[in-house]
Amino acid sequence: MQIIEKLCRGKSTQDACEDALFYSEDFIAVIDGVSSKTSLRINGQTTGKIASTLIKSTLSHLDPKSHVTDFIGACNSAFETYYQNNHLDINLQEVGLQAVAAVYSKSLRQIWLIGDAQARISDTIYQNNKVSDEILANFRSLISHIEMEINEETPAEYFKIDDGARLQIIPWILKSTIFANNENSSFGYAVINGKDIPLSLINIIEVPENYEGDIILASDGYPHLKNTLGESESYLSKVLEQDPYLIESYHSTKGVVPGNESYDDRTFIRFKDIRRDQ
Repeated sequence: MQIIEKLCRGKSTQDACEDALFYSEDFIAVIDGVSSKTSLRINGQTTGKIASTLIKSTLSHLDPKSHVTDFIGACNSAFETYYQNNHLDINLQEVGLQAVAAVYSKSLRQIWLIGDAQARISDTIYQNNKVSDEILANFRSLISHIEMEINEETPAEYFKIDDGARLQIIPWILKSTIFANNENSSFGYAVINGKDIPLSLINIIEVPENYEGDIILASDGYPHLKNTLGESESYLSKVLEQDPYLIESYHSTKGVVPGNESYDDRTFIRFKDIRRDQ
């Protein structure tokens, strides 16, 4: 496999980055540890950081012919072992280890989108948007606009001290984890959290055998996945320049915290898988 370009960058510092990037001759993966919504730290690390690190390690010794169910099972075993070794409750669903991922399997020529990661093949973009996050992102925008109108504040004034609108939706973000890996609800979503994931919630993309063009995997730190890293970065910069609070044209459950360079960690990799023996 030929890596063309890649980036894994934290929204604040690299040490705090909860994304991870993995690539080998068998798998390429973008892993997005779910941002911690509480002050919980385990051995000094956030749960998102721990989750992405464990998944990256799991991929390093995963059988090349593994299917997505094998991958999830291996991740769940790694999570269970971590919980046991640290005497933690594996049922910490709201605040425990959670991550999403976009994984490319060379052997199967498949992309596995588990949760709200992204992929692009040629001009087609694949996403697994989380319905509850879309609703809460819109609600955050509504709350902020209502409160700015009431208080006669500009966005800069409203967000100067803290993100009051986000603080109001965080309880609902946490409560929405009740739909994690629940295929019986329209709000169900896939997340690697130590539990089984129904295949119906995973987007498995078959890459044609004769396709030798670019394949892109990315985290949701990019509002729109373009053909190249430079174009994706440029689009992100324009969005943040026009609306750093992400309450206007692009709605998010969070904006750019003062001192940070973006609203979320971001990871991007563009590569080719060319079969010379064909």
